[in-house]
Amino acid sequence: MAERGFLLSFAGYVSYTNRRDFFSFCTSLDLNKRRMLGQLSKVIHFPPNVLIFKQGEPSDALYIINKGVVEVYIESQDGKRKQSLGYLSRGDCLGEIGILTGAPRSGNARTCEACSLQYFSEENFYKMIEVVPSFFHYLSTLLAERLRKTSHMALMNSNCLELSGNLANFDLVTLFQTIEHSSKTGELKIFDANSNEMGKFFFNKGTPTHARFGRLKGVQAVWQFFLVPDLEGNFAFYVTDTASEMDTELESQYSTTEILMNALQMRDEFQEMSALDEDSMQPFIPLGESLSVVDNKYGAVQESVFASLKISPKTVKQLCEELPYCEYDVYSAVQRLVETGQIK
Repeated sequence: MAERGFLLSFAGYVSYTNRRDFFSFCTSLDLNKRRMLGQLSKVIHFPPNVLIFKQGEPSDALYIINKGVVEVYIESQDGKRKQSLGYLSRGDCLGEIGILTGAPRSGNARTCEACSLQYFSEENFYKMIEVVPSFFHYLSTLLAERLRKTSHMALMNSNCLELSGNLANFDLVTLFQTIEHSSKTGELKIFDANSNEMGKFFFNKGTPTHARFGRLKGVQAVWQFFLVPDLEGNFAFYVTDTASEMDTELESQYSTTEILMNALQMRDEFQEMSALDEDSMQPFIPLGESLSVVDNKYGAVQESVFASLKISPKTVKQLCEELPYCEYDVYSAVQRLVETGQIK
Protein backbone atom coordinates (compact mmCIF):
# COMPACT_ATOMS: atom_id res chain seq x y z
CA MET A 1 0.00 0.00 0.00
CA ALA A 2 1.49 3.33 -1.07
CA GLU A 3 0.55 6.94 -0.51
CA ARG A 4 1.90 10.26 -1.71
CA GLY A 5 3.72 12.51 0.69
CA PHE A 6 6.79 12.74 2.84
CA LEU A 7 6.60 11.56 6.44
CA LEU A 8 8.93 13.88 8.31
CA SER A 9 8.73 14.17 12.06
CA PHE A 10 11.67 16.34 12.99
CA ALA A 11 10.55 17.80 16.31
CA GLY A 12 12.84 16.69 19.07
CA TYR A 13 14.29 13.75 17.16
CA VAL A 14 17.59 15.31 16.13
CA SER A 15 18.30 16.49 19.64
CA TYR A 16 17.62 12.96 20.86
CA THR A 17 20.21 11.28 18.65
CA ASN A 18 23.20 12.43 16.63
CA ARG A 19 23.08 9.43 14.32
CA ARG A 20 23.83 10.47 10.75
CA ASP A 21 20.38 9.46 9.54
CA PHE A 22 18.31 10.77 6.68
CA PHE A 23 16.02 12.88 8.84
CA SER A 24 18.94 14.60 10.53
CA PHE A 25 20.23 15.43 7.06
CA CYS A 26 16.83 16.81 6.01
CA THR A 27 16.85 19.37 8.82
CA SER A 28 19.71 21.11 6.98
CA LEU A 29 17.50 21.67 3.91
CA ASP A 30 15.17 24.57 3.28
CA LEU A 31 11.44 23.99 3.02
CA ASN A 32 11.32 24.02 -0.80
CA LYS A 33 13.92 21.27 -1.08
CA ARG A 34 12.12 19.16 1.50
CA ARG A 35 8.94 19.56 -0.51
CA MET A 36 10.79 18.47 -3.66
CA LEU A 37 11.94 15.33 -1.87
CA GLY A 38 8.33 14.63 -0.96
CA GLN A 39 7.26 14.98 -4.57
CA LEU A 40 9.93 12.54 -5.71
CA SER A 41 8.96 9.82 -3.25
CA LYS A 42 6.05 7.84 -1.91
CA VAL A 43 5.37 6.04 1.35
CA ILE A 44 5.02 2.26 1.31
CA HIS A 45 3.73 0.23 4.25
CA PHE A 46 4.90 -3.34 4.91
CA PRO A 47 3.50 -5.86 7.42
CA PRO A 48 5.88 -7.79 9.70
CA ASN A 49 8.13 -10.57 8.38
CA VAL A 50 7.99 -9.82 4.66
CA LEU A 51 10.80 -9.23 2.17
CA ILE A 52 11.31 -5.68 0.95
CA PHE A 53 13.76 -6.92 -1.63
CA LYS A 54 15.55 -10.19 -2.28
CA GLN A 55 19.17 -11.06 -2.89
CA GLY A 56 19.94 -11.06 -6.64
CA GLU A 57 17.01 -8.84 -7.65
CA PRO A 58 17.63 -5.67 -9.72
CA SER A 59 18.58 -2.63 -7.64
CA ASP A 60 15.82 -0.31 -8.82
CA ALA A 61 14.97 1.78 -5.74
CA LEU A 62 16.25 3.46 -2.59
CA TYR A 63 14.34 3.13 0.68
CA ILE A 64 14.41 5.28 3.81
CA ILE A 65 12.93 3.81 6.99
CA ASN A 66 10.25 6.07 8.47
CA LYS A 67 9.18 3.63 11.17
CA GLY A 68 10.02 0.08 12.17
CA VAL A 69 13.01 -2.27 12.20
CA VAL A 70 14.45 -4.04 9.15
CA GLU A 71 16.95 -6.91 9.15
CA VAL A 72 19.49 -7.16 6.33
CA TYR A 73 20.95 -10.63 5.74
CA ILE A 74 22.55 -12.88 3.13
CA GLU A 75 21.77 -16.49 2.27
CA SER A 76 23.70 -19.35 0.72
CA GLN A 77 22.66 -20.35 -2.79
CA ASP A 78 20.69 -23.33 -1.50
CA GLY A 79 18.93 -21.13 1.08
CA LYS A 80 20.01 -23.37 3.97
CA ARG A 81 22.45 -20.94 5.59
CA LYS A 82 21.74 -17.37 6.66
CA GLN A 83 23.99 -14.66 8.07
CA SER A 84 22.53 -11.49 9.54
CA LEU A 85 24.34 -8.31 8.49
CA GLY A 86 22.53 -5.96 10.81
CA TYR A 87 19.33 -4.22 11.85
CA LEU A 88 18.24 -0.84 10.56
CA SER A 89 15.66 1.54 12.01
CA ARG A 90 14.21 5.02 11.58
CA GLY A 91 16.28 7.26 9.30
CA ASP A 92 18.48 4.48 7.91
CA CYS A 93 18.89 3.91 4.15
CA LEU A 94 18.27 0.66 2.30
CA GLY A 95 19.57 -0.22 -1.15
CA GLU A 96 21.88 2.74 -1.72
CA ILE A 97 24.88 0.66 -2.81
CA GLY A 98 22.99 -1.25 -5.49
CA ILE A 99 21.32 1.81 -6.96
CA LEU A 100 24.67 3.62 -7.18
CA THR A 101 26.59 0.69 -8.71
CA GLY A 102 23.82 -0.84 -10.77
CA ALA A 103 24.67 -4.27 -9.33
CA PRO A 104 21.90 -6.67 -8.22
CA ARG A 105 20.84 -6.68 -4.57
CA SER A 106 23.67 -8.15 -2.52
CA GLY A 107 21.38 -9.23 0.32
CA ASN A 108 17.82 -9.59 1.57
CA ALA A 109 15.89 -6.98 3.53
CA ARG A 110 13.13 -8.29 5.81
CA THR A 111 10.74 -6.38 8.07
CA CYS A 112 10.96 -7.37 11.74
CA GLU A 113 7.72 -5.52 12.51
CA ALA A 114 5.20 -3.36 10.67
CA CYS A 115 7.27 -0.79 8.75
CA SER A 116 6.75 2.46 6.90
CA LEU A 117 9.35 3.21 4.21
CA GLN A 118 10.02 6.19 1.98
CA TYR A 119 10.43 4.88 -1.58
CA PHE A 120 12.54 6.57 -4.29
CA SER A 121 12.52 4.92 -7.71
CA GLU A 122 15.83 4.75 -9.57
CA GLU A 123 14.73 7.59 -11.86
CA ASN A 124 13.65 9.80 -8.97
CA PHE A 125 16.78 8.93 -7.01
CA TYR A 126 18.94 10.63 -9.64
CA LYS A 127 16.48 13.52 -9.89
CA MET A 128 16.87 13.92 -6.13
CA ILE A 129 20.64 14.23 -6.52
CA GLU A 130 20.10 16.94 -9.16
CA VAL A 131 17.62 18.84 -7.02
CA VAL A 132 19.56 18.38 -3.77
CA PRO A 133 23.28 17.94 -4.61
CA SER A 134 24.16 17.84 -0.91
CA PHE A 135 22.35 14.49 -0.70
CA PHE A 136 25.15 12.87 -2.69
CA HIS A 137 27.67 14.20 -0.17
CA TYR A 138 25.51 12.86 2.66
CA LEU A 139 25.34 9.47 0.97
CA SER A 140 29.10 9.39 0.44
CA THR A 141 29.67 10.19 4.11
CA LEU A 142 27.23 7.45 5.10
CA LEU A 143 29.00 4.84 2.94
CA ALA A 144 32.41 5.89 4.24
CA GLU A 145 31.15 5.53 7.82
CA ARG A 146 29.83 2.05 7.09
CA LEU A 147 33.13 1.04 5.51
CA ARG A 148 35.02 2.26 8.58
CA LYS A 149 32.76 0.31 10.93
CA THR A 150 33.05 -2.79 8.75
CA SER A 151 36.83 -2.55 8.97
CA HIS A 152 36.66 -2.28 12.76
CA MET A 153 34.28 -5.25 12.90
CA ALA A 154 36.63 -7.37 10.81
CA LEU A 155 39.43 -6.57 13.22
CA MET A 156 37.31 -7.48 16.24
CA ASN A 157 36.25 -10.77 14.67
CA SER A 158 39.88 -11.89 14.60
CA ASN A 159 41.15 -14.30 17.20
CA CYS A 160 42.39 -11.58 19.56
CA LEU A 161 41.81 -12.42 23.21
CA GLU A 162 41.04 -8.84 24.18
CA LEU A 163 38.96 -6.42 22.10
CA SER A 164 38.65 -2.72 22.79
CA GLY A 165 37.79 0.55 21.13
CA ASN A 166 36.08 3.91 21.27
CA LEU A 167 32.27 3.99 21.33
CA ALA A 168 32.43 6.73 18.69
CA ASN A 169 33.64 4.12 16.21
CA PHE A 170 30.81 1.67 16.89
CA ASP A 171 27.09 2.03 17.25
CA LEU A 172 25.81 -0.23 20.01
CA VAL A 173 23.99 -2.56 17.62
CA THR A 174 27.24 -3.19 15.72
CA LEU A 175 29.06 -3.85 18.97
CA PHE A 176 26.58 -6.48 20.18
CA GLN A 177 26.39 -8.11 16.74
CA THR A 178 30.17 -8.32 16.53
CA ILE A 179 30.34 -10.24 19.80
CA GLU A 180 27.43 -12.45 18.74
CA HIS A 181 29.12 -13.35 15.45
CA SER A 182 32.39 -14.10 17.22
CA SER A 183 30.61 -16.64 19.51
CA LYS A 184 33.06 -15.63 22.24
CA THR A 185 32.48 -16.06 25.96
CA GLY A 186 33.56 -13.07 27.97
CA GLU A 187 32.68 -9.72 29.53
CA LEU A 188 32.12 -6.43 27.76
CA LYS A 189 32.97 -3.45 29.97
CA ILE A 190 31.84 0.10 29.21
CA PHE A 191 33.82 3.12 30.45
CA ASP A 192 32.97 6.83 30.35
CA ALA A 193 35.29 9.52 28.98
CA ASN A 194 37.11 9.61 32.34
CA SER A 195 37.70 5.83 32.32
CA ASN A 196 35.12 5.21 35.06
CA GLU A 197 33.24 1.95 34.60
CA MET A 198 29.62 2.53 33.59
CA GLY A 199 28.53 -1.03 32.98
CA LYS A 200 29.41 -4.60 32.08
CA PHE A 201 27.74 -7.29 29.99
CA PHE A 202 28.63 -10.98 30.11
CA PHE A 203 28.22 -13.07 26.94
CA ASN A 204 28.11 -16.86 26.84
CA LYS A 205 29.18 -17.96 23.36
CA GLY A 206 27.95 -14.65 21.94
CA THR A 207 24.64 -14.55 23.86
CA PRO A 208 24.21 -11.98 26.69
CA THR A 209 23.36 -13.62 30.04
CA HIS A 210 24.32 -10.99 32.67
CA ALA A 211 24.18 -7.19 32.58
CA ARG A 212 24.73 -4.12 34.72
CA PHE A 213 24.54 -0.53 33.50
CA GLY A 214 24.72 2.22 36.09
CA ARG A 215 22.58 1.10 39.02
CA LEU A 216 20.34 -1.14 36.87
CA LYS A 217 20.80 -4.90 36.60
CA GLY A 218 19.63 -7.68 34.32
CA VAL A 219 17.54 -6.98 31.26
CA GLN A 220 16.64 -3.49 32.52
CA ALA A 221 20.34 -2.61 32.29
CA VAL A 222 20.42 -3.81 28.67
CA TRP A 223 17.42 -1.69 27.68
CA GLN A 224 18.83 1.41 29.40
CA PHE A 225 22.20 0.93 27.69
CA PHE A 226 20.55 1.33 24.29
CA LEU A 227 18.35 4.25 25.40
CA VAL A 228 21.21 6.57 26.36
CA PRO A 229 21.71 9.12 23.55
CA ASP A 230 25.20 10.04 22.35
CA LEU A 231 26.99 7.60 24.65
CA GLU A 232 30.65 8.58 24.90
CA GLY A 233 33.57 6.58 26.20
CA ASN A 234 35.36 3.31 25.52
CA PHE A 235 34.71 -0.41 25.69
CA ALA A 236 36.78 -3.51 26.25
CA PHE A 237 35.83 -7.15 25.80
CA TYR A 238 37.72 -9.64 27.96
CA VAL A 239 37.61 -13.38 27.42
CA THR A 240 36.56 -15.03 30.71
CA ASP A 241 34.47 -18.05 31.69
CA THR A 242 32.32 -16.45 34.40
CA ALA A 243 30.52 -13.18 34.99
CA SER A 244 32.13 -10.95 37.63
CA GLU A 245 28.72 -10.01 39.09
CA MET A 246 26.48 -13.06 39.38
CA ASP A 247 23.46 -11.08 40.67
CA THR A 248 23.04 -9.37 37.29
CA GLU A 249 21.62 -12.36 35.40
CA LEU A 250 19.00 -11.59 32.77
CA GLU A 251 15.61 -12.66 34.14
CA SER A 252 14.71 -14.37 30.86
CA GLN A 253 16.91 -15.89 28.18
CA TYR A 254 17.10 -13.45 25.28
CA SER A 255 18.92 -14.05 22.02
CA THR A 256 21.05 -11.19 20.74
CA THR A 257 18.60 -10.80 17.86
CA GLU A 258 15.65 -10.38 20.24
CA ILE A 259 17.58 -7.87 22.31
CA LEU A 260 18.51 -5.76 19.30
CA MET A 261 15.00 -5.80 17.84
CA ASN A 262 13.45 -4.74 21.16
CA ALA A 263 16.16 -2.15 21.81
CA LEU A 264 15.74 -0.50 18.42
CA GLN A 265 11.97 -0.34 18.85
CA MET A 266 12.33 1.15 22.32
CA ARG A 267 14.88 3.70 21.11
CA ASP A 268 12.61 4.88 18.30
CA GLU A 269 9.54 5.15 20.56
CA PHE A 270 11.27 6.71 23.54
CA GLN A 271 11.57 10.22 22.13
CA GLU A 272 7.81 10.68 21.92
CA MET A 273 7.33 9.18 25.37
CA SER A 274 9.98 11.37 26.99
CA ALA A 275 8.02 14.46 25.91
CA LEU A 276 5.66 13.57 28.77
CA ASP A 277 8.01 15.04 31.35
CA GLU A 278 8.46 18.18 29.25
CA ASP A 279 4.68 18.63 29.11
CA SER A 280 4.37 18.33 32.88
CA MET A 281 7.33 19.58 34.89
CA GLN A 282 5.23 19.44 38.04
CA PRO A 283 5.59 16.32 40.21
CA PHE A 284 2.94 13.61 39.87
CA ILE A 285 0.68 12.64 42.76
CA PRO A 286 -1.54 9.55 43.25
CA LEU A 287 -5.33 9.85 42.97
CA GLY A 288 -6.45 7.27 45.50
CA GLU A 289 -5.13 4.84 48.06
CA SER A 290 -4.49 1.94 45.69
CA LEU A 291 -4.31 1.04 42.02
CA SER A 292 -7.60 0.19 40.34
CA VAL A 293 -6.21 -0.76 36.91
CA VAL A 294 -2.92 -2.63 36.38
CA ASP A 295 -1.52 -3.66 32.99
CA ASN A 296 -0.12 -7.13 32.48
CA LYS A 297 3.03 -5.85 30.78
CA TYR A 298 3.95 -2.98 33.11
CA GLY A 299 2.07 -4.01 36.24
CA ALA A 300 5.14 -4.31 38.47
CA VAL A 301 6.48 -0.96 37.25
CA GLN A 302 3.10 0.74 37.79
CA GLU A 303 2.92 -0.60 41.33
CA SER A 304 6.43 0.70 42.06
CA VAL A 305 5.58 4.12 40.60
CA PHE A 306 2.35 4.37 42.58
CA ALA A 307 4.02 3.28 45.83
CA SER A 308 6.79 5.84 45.36
CA LEU A 309 4.32 8.66 44.66
CA LYS A 310 2.37 7.79 47.82
CA ILE A 311 5.53 8.56 49.80
CA SER A 312 6.14 11.89 48.05
CA PRO A 313 5.30 13.63 44.72
CA LYS A 314 7.93 13.13 42.02
CA THR A 315 8.61 14.01 38.41
CA VAL A 316 9.17 11.25 35.87
CA LYS A 317 12.90 11.91 35.91
CA GLN A 318 13.00 11.54 39.67
CA LEU A 319 11.13 8.24 39.38
CA CYS A 320 13.66 7.04 36.80
CA GLU A 321 16.50 7.88 39.18
CA GLU A 322 14.86 5.97 42.03
CA LEU A 323 13.23 2.86 40.56
CA PRO A 324 15.07 -0.27 39.29
CA TYR A 325 13.64 0.03 35.78
CA CYS A 326 14.84 1.51 32.51
CA GLU A 327 13.49 4.91 31.50
CA TYR A 328 11.33 3.39 28.76
CA ASP A 329 9.43 1.20 31.24
CA VAL A 330 9.02 4.02 33.78
CA TYR A 331 7.69 6.43 31.16
CA SER A 332 5.34 3.73 29.83
CA ALA A 333 3.98 3.02 33.31
CA VAL A 334 3.50 6.71 34.13
CA GLN A 335 1.84 7.36 30.79
CA ARG A 336 -0.64 4.53 31.41
CA LEU A 337 -1.38 5.67 34.96
CA VAL A 338 -2.13 9.17 33.69
CA GLU A 339 -4.39 7.79 30.93
CA THR A 340 -6.37 5.71 33.44
CA GLY A 341 -6.74 8.63 35.86
CA GLN A 342 -4.80 7.05 38.69
CA ILE A 343 -2.15 9.78 38.97
CA LYS A 344 -1.95 13.39 37.84
